[in-house]
Amino acid sequence: MKHAIFWLSLFRKLSTKSARFDTIRLLCGSFPFIISKAGGSSNGRTSPFEGEYLGSSPSPPALLRRFMKTVYFVRHGQSEGNAGDFHQGPATPITEKGRTQAQFIAERCVTLPIEAVISSAMKRTRETAHVIAKKINKPLESSDLFVERRRPAEQLDRPTNDPEAVRISKILRENFTVPGYRYSNEENFDDLKARAQMALAYLEKRPEKNILVVTHGLFLRALLSVVVFGKELTAREFLKMSDAFYTENTGMTVLCLEEHENKPPEWWVWIWNDHAHLG
Repeated sequence: MKHAIFWLSLFRKLSTKSARFDTIRLLCGSFPFIISKAGGSSNGRTSPFEGEYLGSSPSPPALLRRFMKTVYFVRHGQSEGNAGDFHQGPATPITEKGRTQAQFIAERCVTLPIEAVISSAMKRTRETAHVIAKKINKPLESSDLFVERRRPAEQLDRPTNDPEAVRISKILRENFTVPGYRYSNEENFDDLKARAQMALAYLEKRPEKNILVVTHGLFLRALLSVVVFGKELTAREFLKMSDAFYTENTGMTVLCLEEHENKPPEWWVWIWNDHAHLG
C-alpha cells in the first residue's frame, strides 16, 4: 500500500515539474515496456513512447530523440559485503558469483557502442569494470565521483544486524532530512546530492557519446533522484526514491542526454536495472 501511495504522489509531483522522467523503460526479466507520465511534461511535450513495447535492445532509437550522449551505468557484481550482509568499505572485493555476473554483463556490452569505461575507485567496482573493459578491449578509467556513499566509520565491517550498526542506522535515518546533520564522518544528503550533480556534469562534458560507468546501488539511486527532481531534490524525496527503486548486482541503467535548441540539455531515464542477462 505504501508503495502505491508513493508512486501516485511521485507522478502527481512530476506533473507540476519540468520533469526529466516523462518516460521510464521498465524491465521485468526480458519484457521491457514503457510507462509514461499521463499528459506529457509540464513544458508541453508528450512522450512519443507511450504504451509502446520496446523489444530487448538497450539502445535508444536515434530517430525518436536527439540524444547527444548515452551513459550505461552498471552496478558492481555481488561483493563479499552483499553476500555476507555487512557494511562494506572501499576494499571489499567481489565474490565468485560476482565475477560470473560481471562476465554475463560483459557479453552484453560487446554489442554496445561503448567508447569509454569508467569505474568507481572502490575495489568491487574496479574488479567488475576490469572484466568488462577487457572483454570490449577498452582502457579502464577510475573516478571517485562514482563511489558509494561513505558510511560512518563506526559501521564499517559490522554485520548489518549488529546492534550498534542498527542503532547508528536508525539515528541516520531519523536525522537524514535535518540540514547539515552528521553522525560522524559520513556523507550526508547535501554531500550526496552535490556529488551526483557533479558526476552528471562531468559526464556531460566528456567528449564521448557512449560511456559505460560501473558504480554502486545507492549512488545510482542518487543519480536517478537528481535526474528526476533536479536542483529541487529534497532529502525526503530522495529517501522515497531510494526505498522504491531496487538495483540488482550488474543491473544496467541507461541515462540519455538530450540536446535542445533554446535551452540546456536534459537527462532522461531510458532504462532502469535491466538484469535480463542474469536469467
